[in-house]
Amino acid sequence: PIWRMSTQDPGVCEDSVLGKDGQALDIEDVAADNSKEGKGLKFCAACVVVPPPRTKHCHICEACVEDFDHHCLWLHRCVGYLNLRLFVLLLLIVCVATLLFAHASWRYLTLHEVQVKNLYEVVTLLIHKEPWVSWLMVSNLLTFGFVFWVLLEKLAALSLGCTSYFDAAGDRYAGFGSLVDRSQRKDYHMPWKQRCLNILNFMLTAPRRINRKPITIA
Repeated sequence: PIWRMSTQDPGVCEDSVLGKDGQALDIEDVAADNSKEGKGLKFCAACVVVPPPRTKHCHICEACVEDFDHHCLWLHRCVGYLNLRLFVLLLLIVCVATLLFAHASWRYLTLHEVQVKNLYEVVTLLIHKEPWVSWLMVSNLLTFGFVFWVLLEKLAALSLGCTSYFDAAGDRYAGFGSLVDRSQRKDYHMPWKQRCLNILNFMLTAPRRINRKPITIA
């Protein structure tokens, strides 16, 4: 997954959305602001395109990414509609791997010395006898905590049809720690059964391009 994440196209938008006449929209159409379905369309001066909704220009990758989620500094790659599912799978794998390693380290530290019976002896063993194994166990636990928190945030957004940047309506997503008031937004209040089904559907279906039906221009 790491190799695929670092090489796969995240969903770079290279073409403008189409108008009713089948022609690509340009900056004049955006400036006119007279589209019936295309309210909120923006012109990207860097890419010279009119991207579809829920698209953001990444200034690090220098590209517009559809269904933009975030730019991952660890992988040096944007996460968008084409690799978001792969990114979630990568988070799951990292969580399982770090937890298994921490468990194996703990088993090693507690089983290779029979006389360890209480917490004081365990701490003494961790500090004095196995510093490297102890450090690896602690670092893996910290990594698990961070990655698990990121995974929960991703699943919470996906359950509502959102990314970490955009909500279902194309506005800024009010995720964990956000100052945006979610109480008045009906799209943020969805039954848990439906939210779980949304996650399952996302993970089982192949990534699809955003619906590029023509934007009706008056």
